[in-house]
Amino acid sequence: MSKKVSEVISYFENLYTDRAIYLWGANSEKITEELCDRLFKSYGSSTYNRQYYDNKFKEGSGRIGADCSGAMYPVSGFDTTAQGYYNKCTTKGNISFIPKSTACLVFKGKSTSSINHIGFYLGNGYVIEMKSSKDNCIRSKLDSDGWKWYGIPNWIDYASASPLNTSSVVKCVDVSSYQGNINWSLVKSAGVDHTILKVIRKDLNSDTKFEQNWTGCNSASITVDGVYNYSYSTTLAKAKTDAQKVLSILNGRKCTVWLDVEDKCLQGIGPLLKDIINTYKDIIVNAGYDFGVYTGMSFYISYIKPYASQIECNKFWVARYYNASNKMTVSLNPNEQYNPKLNIGRDIYGWQYTSAGQVPGINGNVDLNVIYGKIHSSAVPKPAPATPEISVTILGKINTNSGNLNIRSAPNSSSDKVGSYKKGELVQLIAKTSDNWYRTDKGYISGEYVIAAKGKIANCIRLNMRRNPQVEINNVISVLNVNDEVYIMKQTNNGWYKVKTKDNLIGYVSDRYITIL
Repeated sequence: MSKKVSEVISYFENLYTDRAIYLWGANSEKITEELCDRLFKSYGSSTYNRQYYDNKFKEGSGRIGADCSGAMYPVSGFDTTAQGYYNKCTTKGNISFIPKSTACLVFKGKSTSSINHIGFYLGNGYVIEMKSSKDNCIRSKLDSDGWKWYGIPNWIDYASASPLNTSSVVKCVDVSSYQGNINWSLVKSAGVDHTILKVIRKDLNSDTKFEQNWTGCNSASITVDGVYNYSYSTTLAKAKTDAQKVLSILNGRKCTVWLDVEDKCLQGIGPLLKDIINTYKDIIVNAGYDFGVYTGMSFYISYIKPYASQIECNKFWVARYYNASNKMTVSLNPNEQYNPKLNIGRDIYGWQYTSAGQVPGINGNVDLNVIYGKIHSSAVPKPAPATPEISVTILGKINTNSGNLNIRSAPNSSSDKVGSYKKGELVQLIAKTSDNWYRTDKGYISGEYVIAAKGKIANCIRLNMRRNPQVEINNVISVLNVNDEVYIMKQTNNGWYKVKTKDNLIGYVSDRYITIL
């Protein structure tokens, strides 16, 4: 049975407060003479000899004793090595990618296959560990002690780790490509059930993570309540073009479309701003979508409120950060610790209360929001996808017996043929359906005729595996040897492969040193 994350944190804090003793072989047990005798018989060696256990009994009689992995036993419920704990983690990788607000395990070792030490990260910048026979139990900063890897175990219940502490409001994050790859299942387990996704960039192309985020949310049963368009529209023609482009990207997927009105270019256009909002709104609503305006409190008061009665919108999402953008207590009202009166002249649909939130599953800062009332009271119902898809990042190799593989317009063999791939061709796979079809940028292909592309290290003796697809200082996360095999996840347009090793380490290698198998 899993432990609540608050219980696990409290357990390790108590280990540190009670000055637990490092005792080789012990699983967080009260130190007695009998325990030391038993441990010596089981683990005695030239290092951990009779004198070692006698000295540890004298040092810590009556206190808790544990080695680094033994400290995990009371909360994990099983006994294994530091390597064993890493192997059992459901999400894991280089310490650079640790979600800083998530309590989890941290590890040391030359590689993910040579883990030799474990500690517990509290989710607040500090680690508690049974460090050594000399140092015993210590508490130190995460970035000060050489931790190399992290892992999120399945025996911690993260449902109690919600970033919002008010149960009477709907919890929501809004994200864009800035947040990178998001583990939506972990976000869901943190108590976040709603999200708003950035849909379009300044150049009117789709946000680079929009499709991935939409698919990930659906897979994790997180409601996509809306998409937002950060507006640079200073003319009615531009507003029309932007709205039509958003509708094109959504392609029938119904949700609220939020017009993000806050850029400096909109501050000096006077009453034209209300006409831009109304023009944009008309196109969205006439297409059968719900519409709302997102803005900051100061922008609303200065530039929108003078024309509020002429703006045809009853849904406003307001950003107001008190205490700068620092973390804060969430209430039902954005006036909390700020002003006694909100004074915008209309009801607020949602409140973005910080841009410095921390949520398990999202690396770095993220906007946190609360939503008032019934979330879908006026929203257009969102139909469930006919065939559920999960987002993937895999380079597939076409593996037909002979000839080409048909590309279909939908994930079934009776849909229209829209093209074909040649046998042996490498294809970037974007999503996978529940009945084994893959989506590519050209359409759908049957998973029966696709295998994960593999490569072998060649033309060198050792190859640096890097955090990013570029050569720079402090960018190496591992070193691969000639003939090592890797799975190919993605090919970049600048000469790199994104790869995954057999022990699930993900990074980039130069494609000059990979032979496709």
